[in-house]
Amino acid sequence: MKEIIRCAACSRCARVLPAGFTSDYELHCIDMKVGVDEDDGCTFGTPGEPMNGTSCPIVDIADRAAVNGWH
Repeated sequence: MKEIIRCAACSRCARVLPAGFTSDYELHCIDMKVGVDEDDGCTFGTPGEPMNGTSCPIVDIADRAAVNGWH
């Protein structure tokens, strides 16, 4: 039987820092492409340290939206 490795200790887990000044990082599984909790676990990961990831907001640049402050 395979050992269950917690998401916070899996090499397939990424720390994602959402946009915002006061946001806290979230864990994201790069295999299942979903957010995970620290105590979630799986059998396909290997021990490791979560790497850093990014979360980019969607920006509309049509019709000078960024210049005019439109969303």
